[in-house]
Amino acid sequence: MYNHPSGELRPSPGDIDITERMPAIGKFIQVPVIDHLITSEKGFFSFKDEEQIDKIETEKRYDLTFSG
Repeated sequence: MYNHPSGELRPSPGDIDITERMPAIGKFIQVPVIDHLITSEKGFFSFKDEEQIDKIETEKRYDLTFSG
């Protein structure tokens, strides 16, 4: 979770990119990623509530298993 100082709750391309990396990192260190929140004085954006975490975990854009 982190704060968007601008107050904007919609994820930026950078927010989406780091969120796509988080499940791979979580799997590597054996800590599951449950959600990624963006907060501001206006409220919050939840990747889980918007069904983005499940989509990201299914797509598996990043892989840190080093198998092969």
